Formats: sequence, structure tokens, C-alpha cells
Amino acid sequence: MCGDGKEMIITPEEFTLFWTRVGEFTSSSSSGVHYGHYKAAIQDPLITKLLALQLTIIARSGVPPDSWSVGLQVMLEKIAGVCLVEKLRAIQLYEADFNCFNYFIFGRAAMNSLTENGYLPEELFSQKGSTAEDAKFDKTLMADLSRQARHPMTVVSADAAYCYDRVNHIIMSLVWLVLTGNTAAIVATLI
Repeated sequence: MCGDGKEMIITPEEFTLFWTRVGEFTSSSSSGVHYGHYKAAIQDPLITKLLALQLTIIARSGVPPDSWSVGLQVMLEKIAGVCLVEKLRAIQLYEADFNCFNYFIFGRAAMNSLTENGYLPEELFSQKGSTAEDAKFDKTLMADLSRQARHPMTVVSADAAYCYDRVNHIIMSLVWLVLTGNTAAIVATLI
């Protein structure tokens, strides 16, 4: 998969790999086409090739299907049986193919660009022998040094490689734009 909007390609192999790893019974899609449909579709090479080509065209053109602009917001109980508004967690359900597209654009491609260009410091990755306390200490020390030097700083916890749906897409789209200049894929995602 290339970063340039004109060269962005989602191969049938990448498409198949994505759908073999997701759970078949994941809820999604107001249209009724859900993860199970795509898991069945990857059994046929021609259908897989067509669906991968469809995502590639969307990434190059920036024109998503109308169904991508529809989402379903669901409020889940954080604590079973407690239905107080402040104790609920909101999640947004999108079309299955939109989630797949987000994985390629904001998940894998963006994380690869960030790591290849050296924007993610090495200390953010787990290292043998380090603990969660070490990571918390590093974060606290970094914030203290920033405050003392009066340098503006922000700390963002985002696992774009695996939790791409939890990433703030506006911020990530600006990062993606700086790294690759691929506006078409960003436009398709934010519409």
C-alpha cells in the first residue's frame, strides 16, 4: 500500500488478511451488510479483487458510498444494570467496509508513516524488561520537563495500529496529510 493518493492500492491479499482476522459476529452496518458477508466474500478470489479495488478507488477519488455517512450511536452500560446517563458509554457503529477502509488509512498506513518518519519515539514501544510503572514515570518526567521549560505539550493515548476507531480522526487526518499528502483518502473518511 502506497501513501500517495494516485498510487494508493489496497491489494486483494491485504483485504483478505483484514477480513480473516475480524470476528464474524461483530455488529455493524445499518445497511444490513455486516462482517459475516465480507468473511464469506473473501472465499471467492474475484469478489475479493473487486472489493479491494472498490476501496482503492475510494481512496484515490475521495468519493465514498452514501452508506458511509450513516452511523448508529449505541449507549452501553459500563456497569451491568446501571442505566444512569453518566454511567453509560457511547459507541458509534459504522458500515463494515468503512471500518475496513479506516484500518487501511488510519490504522496501518498512518502508523507505518509515523514510525518510518521517526515521529514516534522509541520509548513509546514496549521493551523487554520495562514495566507499566516505567512508562508512567517516563510520561510524568516528560510532562515535568515540558512544564519547566515552558514548552507546549500534549499527551495523546492512541493505538492507531489496532484501535484505529478510537483515534481522533481530525487530528490523525492532519498528521496523515502532512506525512503523505493524500487528501482523497482523508476526504472519503471524513465525509
